[in-house]
Amino acid sequence: MAAPVLTEDYVEALTRRVDALEKKLLSQDGALPVIPLTTAVRELGRKLDTLAGREKGEESLKMTEGAKVELLCGEVEQLRKFTDRMEEVHQLKDYINSTECQGLETHEKKLATVSATHLEQEARVAELTQQTHTLMDGYRRVMLQLSAQCVQWDEALGERETAKT
Repeated sequence: MAAPVLTEDYVEALTRRVDALEKKLLSQDGALPVIPLTTAVRELGRKLDTLAGREKGEESLKMTEGAKVELLCGEVEQLRKFTDRMEEVHQLKDYINSTECQGLETHEKKLATVSATHLEQEARVAELTQQTHTLMDGYRRVMLQLSAQCVQWDEALGERETAKT
């Protein structure tokens, strides 16, 4: 199937269809003014943020039932996932609240201290490793110089012995 050509008439037809859908979703027989969907979504977000800190029912959303249903239908999958996770947490409640897990707060503080100490020790180990490599490199250079000096002395003694004979 070929893609439609984006002519001016086609774009106008699409615009009319979108306007009609927005009117159908956001108003009930013209009772509420027609507002763009993006504006309605932003307004809904602001109102939900406002409601998050207040008790239920303190402020009502000014949306038609159809718009509310459409909003909920769009979030059905996320609500199902959230419900599944909550059920899983409820099933694992006995394991979560077990006696082994009761002292986790005190263990967390101890582990934080141990972790900090471990990080300090790792830094110290890295520093000591670097110092060891530096010392080993210095030792290697000294040994090479001593070896070279011994070779020179051996050659000098060898020359003197051959000169005496």
